[in-house]
Amino acid sequence: MHFLLGFTLVELLLTLAVGSILLLVAVPGFSHLLATQQLEDSALIMQRSLSLARGEAITKGKSLTLSRLNGAWRDGWLLYEDSSQNGHYDDGEKVFRVFPALPKAIQLTGNAPVSRYIRFTPDGRATLLNGGYQIGTLTVCRQGGRQAIRLTINNAGRATLKRVMQPCNL
Repeated sequence: MHFLLGFTLVELLLTLAVGSILLLVAVPGFSHLLATQQLEDSALIMQRSLSLARGEAITKGKSLTLSRLNGAWRDGWLLYEDSSQNGHYDDGEKVFRVFPALPKAIQLTGNAPVSRYIRFTPDGRATLLNGGYQIGTLTVCRQGGRQAIRLTINNAGRATLKRVMQPCNL
């Protein structure tokens, strides 16, 4: 007796149908996972930028400024020595690092004290140009999303992260 090894057409179609159903169930969950990870990564990049700026200001013994590029934090930001003390980059000021733009779907905004710049003094405090504490909140969210991450800068210049349920209507 001679046996043929292989799959029948019915078995192959059944396997493809089950695989398609599994794929349809997994893809939406995976895209949500990717969106959540993108939000978290963006918040961590900003937190690390703040930590780097604070550390460099302490190490170098100079006031350093993080300032948004192109009028929006999401377009990237710049770490530099603001020798003109005006809160924005002027030609000739020493640049320490340029941070790239965030993904298009991610929004990053700051409340009034941190809407344009964040300045760290040699003792690590975040201060306004007039010398007052620069206590503020940066909000990272995904357009159309229902969750945001807030970075709150305290009077010592340290930033903490907190997840909040808030629609992204920026």
